[in-house]
Amino acid sequence: KFDDDEKRCRVVNTEEQGIHMQKDIDYLVSWCQRMGVELNDQQVHLLHIGQSNNKRPYSLGEGGPQIKVVEQEKDLGVLISNDLKPDKMVAHQAQKAHAKLSQFNSTFTYRGKTWMKLYKNYVKPSLIYACDAWRPTSKEGVDKLESVQKRAVRMAGEQGDYKEACRRMGMNTIQDELDEADMVRTFRIMNGHDKVERATFWKMAEARVGPGRRRFCEKEIVRTVAAHKKAVKKRSFSARVQDPWNQLADNVKIARNLRSFRLAYKKAKNLA
Repeated sequence: KFDDDEKRCRVVNTEEQGIHMQKDIDYLVSWCQRMGVELNDQQVHLLHIGQSNNKRPYSLGEGGPQIKVVEQEKDLGVLISNDLKPDKMVAHQAQKAHAKLSQFNSTFTYRGKTWMKLYKNYVKPSLIYACDAWRPTSKEGVDKLESVQKRAVRMAGEQGDYKEACRRMGMNTIQDELDEADMVRTFRIMNGHDKVERATFWKMAEARVGPGRRRFCEKEIVRTVAAHKKAVKKRSFSARVQDPWNQLADNVKIARNLRSFRLAYKKAKNLA
């Protein structure tokens, strides 16, 4: 939510819930009129999410124009689709990164440390920017992002094993970066750094009896709260981090702060 960016969301499975949603929109329009703020109806979009959504139409205030329905919307640089799949965002970021590599290839002839600095500073950030919100849920998606870095490694003149080449250049694979981002987010939730209750995602193990073990066991995940029967839910954040988090050593999970956790995690996973 910003001065020029307002969002309204509500669960709408029944006609009554849809009426409440329309009232929310009417109130927003009336507030703008009272405050002298003009709404650009061409920039107001409606995104229906969920199979049980009745997809009823909405108008921009009483007697106003009907709000345009879209299949995807960009918010803070992240494409959000009506099916909540990250495929379009992955393809968009990979295409943008490949375009940057092509520009550098036609501009710079030197292929040493300078080339990798250009890649790390201007290309790789677009592959992992806000990845918590659009992390690929399939191997194909990860491979699409990984192909950009593999191309950069080849253009730098590195040969042989891809992971070893990344290590020589002082960086990690995209898969390692995504896994680290997952563990960092889990650590933040476990320790209350994010305004999200961990009970929303997981049921935690009961404390063990015995000195020195209580704080360790409380950070072990027994199961995810929601049932993940469908394949797409099995790849969701709460499900995919359960085993990797439980497999971390106790001294990593009880790190004092986020910086200590990052250092301990990188050391445990032998990352750059």
